[in-house]
Amino acid sequence: MPTIAALPSLCQRHHGLLAVAAGWLALFGPIYYQLDQTTWNEPQHSHAPFILLVVLFLAWRQRHALKESAEPSIRAGIACLLLGAVLVLLGSRIDSPFLLMLAQMPLAAGLLLLLLGKPSLKSLWFALLYLLFMVPVPGVIIDASTGVLKEWVSHAVESGLYHLGYPIARRGVVLTIGRYDLLVANACSGLNSIVALTALVSLMVYLRRHPSRTYNALMIASILPIALFANFARVLCLTLVTYYGGISAFERAHDMAGLLVFAISILSFYALDAVLTRCLADKKQLEEHNAQPQH
Repeated sequence: MPTIAALPSLCQRHHGLLAVAAGWLALFGPIYYQLDQTTWNEPQHSHAPFILLVVLFLAWRQRHALKESAEPSIRAGIACLLLGAVLVLLGSRIDSPFLLMLAQMPLAAGLLLLLLGKPSLKSLWFALLYLLFMVPVPGVIIDASTGVLKEWVSHAVESGLYHLGYPIARRGVVLTIGRYDLLVANACSGLNSIVALTALVSLMVYLRRHPSRTYNALMIASILPIALFANFARVLCLTLVTYYGGISAFERAHDMAGLLVFAISILSFYALDAVLTRCLADKKQLEEHNAQPQH
């Protein structure tokens, strides 16, 4: 850990990174504050501040790989900065959080190219792409996606409970069980879980750096089915709680159901990780055994 006396030399060695941090804070500090008061208060966008913290963590992990002696890429850097500036100006003009957050990537890339050169992009490529998770999903996409997901979840719950003998019926995304009507709301569609799990699993895959492309591809591909299953379990449990305990029981269990989704998702990913790791290890042992000369 550097001492106070060593701080000046430390700052001098990393003056480029400090300049990037200062410029970033000056530009995006007010934007972050505005979004924290508006967009980030919505459930589907509440993960954005945590994404920013992860990006800072990823940049800090790669600080030793950044070589300030690399030749700056002037043209590419200026082009990226101009693109980012246009997005910021347009986003501010029409009050679009989508454009404002999207501008982060070209601006960050431009600053890195001008200060640290192209090697910096190679070191921080994942951190730059991870900023995509801060970009709010447009309302048109949210409405279309949640509609399809809610239909699937409500249909799956109705079919499952009907075959188990429960008195259940469905009208669109409204489930009627006994004398109770339950609306499958947007929060139960699974879209929030899909976005959050995609961010979490992609980070896990990147940090683990598993050498098998099969492992990485299957972990990423499992996000959608696991998120859908977790939200199916959530709606199923809430429906049964309402049937046996009434509306008061539903209200008490509703908030806890979110924890159920998280628990099922994490346990499912850990189980998949264990299975894939074991299968790949067995496959490697089999290949090594077959490669040995036979006597």
